[in-house]
Amino acid sequence: MLVILIGLIMVAGPGCGLFSKKSPATTEAGKMAAKDVAEKVTEQASEALPKTPPPKDLDPGPAKFDFQAGGIELRIQADGLLNMYEQNSHTLVLCVYQLKSPNAFNDLAKNQAGLVKLMGCTKIGDSVTSVQRLILQPSELRTVTMDRAEGTQYVGVVAGYYSLAPDKVTKLYQIPVLANTRGLLFKDRYNWPVKLSVDLTLGPQEIIESGGNK
Repeated sequence: MLVILIGLIMVAGPGCGLFSKKSPATTEAGKMAAKDVAEKVTEQASEALPKTPPPKDLDPGPAKFDFQAGGIELRIQADGLLNMYEQNSHTLVLCVYQLKSPNAFNDLAKNQAGLVKLMGCTKIGDSVTSVQRLILQPSELRTVTMDRAEGTQYVGVVAGYYSLAPDKVTKLYQIPVLANTRGLLFKDRYNWPVKLSVDLTLGPQEIIESGGNK
């Protein structure tokens, strides 16, 4: 047995994994690689969170949609051929709905009968927290700032074009919510709504462009 064992050692040699140990250089390289991976993951996770810290008086937990002065801003650009009908441009009525839930608004926006009701610019149910009526002129550029009513989580816009075509005259936006953590050892997660800013371009027959932090 002893002869066989010695023979195995001689055949295997000092580099065999059965009897050899990892060199200090190999071990150190592995540690450095693992450290680099961990630091990269931590960096990516940090970049995924907003840089804005939570308000000091904010409690941790789900977002609370309280009243916010000037919490909604619409930057509206109307086309020179706005609301074309019989080869002439016309003024355009916009109804801006603040909503707790988008369901009723979406249901009415599916057909012309519902759109006519939305163009009444009145409360369409318990989901509406506020509604405002605007009148735009052709080629007009206007910025409208309004207070965000308590409970508002969505903003719906309906434009009273002559065609009143579903899917072309309404837009729905969600109030943006930031999330971040606070604490050294035990981190609490905070969520809070922020200002909604929207760029709205009104074409001759439809809302042709819409963007913002929706």
